[in-house]
Amino acid sequence: MARMKKKEVDFLQQMLGQMDSPFYLSYRFIALSELVTRENDALYKNEVGLGIKELRVLRLVHLNPGQPVFMIGRWSFAEKAMTSKLVGKLCELGLLERRIDGKDARSLLLYVTPAGAEKVKAADAAAHRLFAQHFPSMSPERAAQLMGTLDELILEFVSSATQA
Repeated sequence: MARMKKKEVDFLQQMLGQMDSPFYLSYRFIALSELVTRENDALYKNEVGLGIKELRVLRLVHLNPGQPVFMIGRWSFAEKAMTSKLVGKLCELGLLERRIDGKDARSLLLYVTPAGAEKVKAADAAAHRLFAQHFPSMSPERAAQLMGTLDELILEFVSSATQA
């Protein structure tokens, strides 16, 4: 892991101790996301040949083949121009392919190629290893519980946002 100065760690611990739960929820999510992303991006690039942004798009398409580009962009949390750039790069590398939607010729649907599926498999293996490395005290059961809780929070937030 990238080294942090003791002062930085002390400041973070002090700050987190001052934040009343569940307030500052978005800060906590952003902090964890940024720390993990910064650390793992270089590791993924070294091991798999792709960064986290590219892998996020590739994994979403792998899990949901035949989705339009805009949907993958929306849930990979990339801006439209960045989504286009990422999809273009993955297509150039032969990991994704674009197909014209038979129902709407203006729309492009995304599919993972066999080479792309192999990349996802390699990235998933690296992800499991990195998770265990970064969170050694978390059992597989506790990790599954955490993922379930995060999924519940995401879905509940989306549900409350669509009712508003």
